[in-house]
Amino acid sequence: MYQSVPKKRLSLSVLTGLLLGLSACHNPEVVIPDRLADEQKVDVGGYPITARLTGQGPATIILFSGADTPLAYWEKVQNPASATARVLAYDRGGYRDSHLPDGPRDGITIVRELRRLLDKKALRPPYILVAHSLGGAYAQLFAALHPNEVKGVVMADCTPDKDLELTARLPKLLYPKFNYAGTKAEFKAMAETVDQIRFTGGLPDLPLVVITNTKLASNENTKSKEEDYRQQARWLEGKTRAAQWKTDKGHLVPVYDPAIILKAIQQVNQ
Repeated sequence: MYQSVPKKRLSLSVLTGLLLGLSACHNPEVVIPDRLADEQKVDVGGYPITARLTGQGPATIILFSGADTPLAYWEKVQNPASATARVLAYDRGGYRDSHLPDGPRDGITIVRELRRLLDKKALRPPYILVAHSLGGAYAQLFAALHPNEVKGVVMADCTPDKDLELTARLPKLLYPKFNYAGTKAEFKAMAETVDQIRFTGGLPDLPLVVITNTKLASNENTKSKEEDYRQQARWLEGKTRAAQWKTDKGHLVPVYDPAIILKAIQQVNQ
C-alpha cells in the first residue's frame, strides 16, 4: 500500500499562508456565467456530473479545475481551443450541481470518475491534460496511471506537491469556507491523494509546460513567490521535453491569462 504522509508540526505562519492560498481559486471579484452553452448531465456510474464538450480534432484536451472552481472558469480557454481539438471541461463530483457520491474523494477515485466520463462520451486518446491549481494533483495521477494515452501536460500555476502535503496535514477545523461539498471531501482525502502521487511517481516523462504565476497576492512576499517557482520547477526534473514559463497576471490563469495556456497547449501538442 501507500506510505502515509509524515506528520510534522505546522507553524502559524505556514498555516496562515496555506489557508489564504486555498481560498485563492475562488475569487468573488471574478464574474463568470452561472452556466455555459452546451453543458450536459452525464451519468458516470449511478450518479450525474455536469460536463461541457466542444470542438473537433484528433486530440482531446481535458481541463482539470482548481479547488472550488466550476467549469465556467475555463471558458476563455475552452472556446478558442475548440477550433482544433475536442475539449472537455467538467465539474467533479460535489461541485456545483454534479452529484457527490458516497465514499472518499481521493485522487484515484477522481481519476476513475473521469475515465467513466470519457467512456460515456466516447472520447479516445490521445489526451492533452491541462490543469489549474489543485487540478494538477489529479492530472498527475491520470498521467501516471495512463502514460501511453497522454500526449502532453500543461500545469497552470498548480499546487506544488509540498503544498499538497501541507494541505493533507491541515486540521479540518481550519478549512476555509468552501462553496461546494466536493471541495471539502477532496481536502479530507488529501493525505491519500498525496500518497497516491508518491506511490505512482507523479508526472511521467511527457511533453510538459509548467506555467508559474509571479504576481504577488496580498498575503505573499517575494521570498514565498520564489519558493513557489522552485517547487513548481521540480516537475521538470527527469523530463526531456519540459519547460517552465511565467505569467504575471495572477493565480487564476484560465481567467486572467488564457493566451499563455493556449500557447502551452500548442507546445505540447507538436
